[in-house]
This record gives sequence, structure tokens and C-alpha cells, in this order.
Amino acid sequence: MLKCSYIKRSMKPLKRKTKLKRFSPKGATIKRCEDLLRAILKHERGASCELCRRPEGVLIYPLSLFHILDKKKYPRLRLYRRNLLLACWHPKYWMPQCHNVWHHNYEEAKRKIEPRIKVILGENYRNELLLANETAPKITIFWLKTLEVVLKHELEEL
Repeated sequence: MLKCSYIKRSMKPLKRKTKLKRFSPKGATIKRCEDLLRAILKHERGASCELCRRPEGVLIYPLSLFHILDKKKYPRLRLYRRNLLLACWHPKYWMPQCHNVWHHNYEEAKRKIEPRIKVILGENYRNELLLANETAPKITIFWLKTLEVVLKHELEEL
């Protein structure tokens, strides 16, 4: 006779390895504003990486918004145009990506990317952005909804 082996199963539900990404109403509005800003900046500045000047057509992934000053440390500058650049992003492919280098290899970024930021925004860009952070309004849902309407109108006029 064959012996049956039983697997003892726990009654605990299985946990997901990755969390589902859910946006709050404020987070969803921020995402929509960022998408609108990306489209406006592509029209104003051209559809190429502002750091390495690679056109979007040769990139595997679309250009992303590159926050010069971190959006966690400086949340008021998250949607401030002078703090935003269009940059190539995705670390898994053969081309070095500017945005990935800034976040994951800061010493190399200091050498390669910061001089380009200084050409685009000027030598004193950091102090200007820090001053803007002090004077910028707090990001509320009302402010975001207003900005979304303004950005939609601006994009329609382009």
C-alpha cells in the first residue's frame, strides 16, 4: 500500500509580494498634473533628453520628469517647472540612462550630469530652487485641481 503524505496548510491568507499601487485622490491628481506637464515640456523643450540630448525616438521608454531637487525633500517643488527636466530613464538596457544615474550613482552624476544642469539653468540653480521652495504654496488638493485645469487649458492652446 502507498502511504499518503499530507501537507499541513496554514489558515493564513497568502500575502502579496508586491503591494498594489493605489493612489489617493491627491496622488491621482498629482499624477495627472505630471502627465500634463510632461506633454507641455515636450512641446516647449523638444522631445529629447535634456541631459544627453538623445531623441525620444531612440529610447525604449518615454522620457520621464527629472526632479532636480528631490520631490520627497522638497514637495513644494514637485510641479515647479524650473525644477523639472525631461530625461531618459530605464536602467536595464545597454544605453546608460541619465535619470537612473542621478538616483543610483550620485558621484558619477556629479561629474556628468550636474555640469549640464548648470548649462541649462545657470550656475546658481540650486539657490534659486531653494528660494522658490520657501516661497511656493503648500500643495493642497484645491491647489492641484486648479493647476490641473490651468495645465489642460495651456496644453489645448499649444
